[in-house]
Amino acid sequence: MSKFIYSLLIFSTLSLTALAQTKPKAAKDSVLYHGTQLGISLAEPLKSFFSPTWGSSVQLDVNLLNRFFPLIELGYAQAKLTNQDQSSRFDTKGLYFRAGINLPLATEGPNAENQFFVGARFGFSSFDYSISGGSFEETYWNDSYMRDFPDEHARATWGELLAGLRIQLWGPISLGWSGRMKTSFKIWNGAHSVPAYIPGYGRNQKPNYDLLLHLYYRLPDFKN
Repeated sequence: MSKFIYSLLIFSTLSLTALAQTKPKAAKDSVLYHGTQLGISLAEPLKSFFSPTWGSSVQLDVNLLNRFFPLIELGYAQAKLTNQDQSSRFDTKGLYFRAGINLPLATEGPNAENQFFVGARFGFSSFDYSISGGSFEETYWNDSYMRDFPDEHARATWGELLAGLRIQLWGPISLGWSGRMKTSFKIWNGAHSVPAYIPGYGRNQKPNYDLLLHLYYRLPDFKN
């Protein structure tokens, strides 16, 4: 599935770039505000059908000069992970926040309705988690024992680099997808353990890679 999405992204990117290059280069836009888009994530809810993780998020981005798209995003994620022999379990849920910007490399439409873009994000999450049946080794006698950690709390910050495509479907509605590379900056672990999964970031490893799909709606411009 991921190979198909990446192939579709590359094909659409090349098509949009070629289309943009065949048209005369327009003068830089002098209008500051071109509208606000509300985006709803579609990929995270779909993951619940084939993955032990689930989530959802909403995003607001503002079109400035048809060249800069600053944005904020608020999301929720949860995970229920087990090891290979099902002896231990990791459960977490929490909110996360992202802020960043998209920079279009190719656009079509008076309000950049169609665009290929690159971007960057800064993410933060503060979340609770629990570990059931964790296996530990006693350092002196080298004996193993089981222990639960039911009330752990952690925080994390990370960065993301991405490339994506947004295509207008009809009127104010558009669809966008992006491929992302993530790396953690700082993780404040729980009092007794290390979280295996970070809401908004994914599994506690670096780098992380992800594919996201968003449905966008251009909010009406309310003018006097």
